[in-house]
Amino acid sequence: MQANQEKERRRAEAIQHWQAKMDLEQVKEDRKIMEKDLSTLSGNQLQYYLQRQAEIMERLANRGRQVLE
Repeated sequence: MQANQEKERRRAEAIQHWQAKMDLEQVKEDRKIMEKDLSTLSGNQLQYYLQRQAEIMERLANRGRQVLE
């Protein structure tokens, strides 16, 4: 029984570690997109980055709302 609990604890820790790593990667990617110099882009590239920036801002706004709830 105790071995199963230890196995589950380790599994939960591994999942938390993986999630933290993925969150960090997402933050890095978001930062690159938000800091992109859009003045050098045109057409489809510009639209892509504007859309991605809007998605990031929406995700951050939603995260802020969740914290307040």
